[in-house]
Amino acid sequence: MYSRNCIRCNGTEFYADRALAGRLICRKCGMAVGTRNNNSLSRNYSRSFSISNPTTIIVLALLVMILVLYVN
Repeated sequence: MYSRNCIRCNGTEFYADRALAGRLICRKCGMAVGTRNNNSLSRNYSRSFSISNPTTIIVLALLVMILVLYVN
């Protein structure tokens, strides 16, 4: 049995997704009912590829410099 609220976003509206064999999906955040809220994985992924990440800025700057040198 499922609770009436989504674990992730506290949403109350669900729909049955036919592609997932009728599993209930939260309309607000898209999380399947009955799955665990694994925010640590999504947070680590979003942090590692963030534009504000200094490593990402350096890599993007190098790619732009190489592209400019290649075009000239």
